[in-house]
Amino acid sequence: MLAEFTGILVVMFAGLVGALTVLAVSARLAPHRPNRRTSPPSAHSSGWAGPQRVAVRFYRVALVFVIFQVALAFLYPWALVFRDLRELGLVAALAFAGPLGVGFIYAWARRGLGP
Repeated sequence: MLAEFTGILVVMFAGLVGALTVLAVSARLAPHRPNRRTSPPSAHSSGWAGPQRVAVRFYRVALVFVIFQVALAFLYPWALVFRDLRELGLVAALAFAGPLGVGFIYAWARRGLGP
C-alpha cells in the first residue's frame, strides 16, 4: 500500500527541502543593514502616511492569472487520458476551453493582461 505513494512522498519531500533551502539561502544572503530610508515606517513613527492606494489594474491582472492557472490545472488530467476519451473527450475539452479562449481574447483586447 505504501509503495503506491512512494513517488508522491518523494516529490513532496523534495519540494519541502527545496523551499526550505531557498528560504535559508535568501535569509543568509539578504542585507541586514536596516536604516531609516529603506525600512518601512511603523504606525507610531512620524513618517506614517496612512494606507497607500494600489491600482485596481494589479488586481485584475492577478485575477486573470489565477483563473487561467486553475483552468490549466483542470486540463492536465484531461491531457493524460486524451487518447482514451476519443471524440467525446475532445468535445468536452473544447466546451471547457472555448469560453476560456473567449475570455482570454476579451481580456487581451481590453488590455487587462498588462500593467
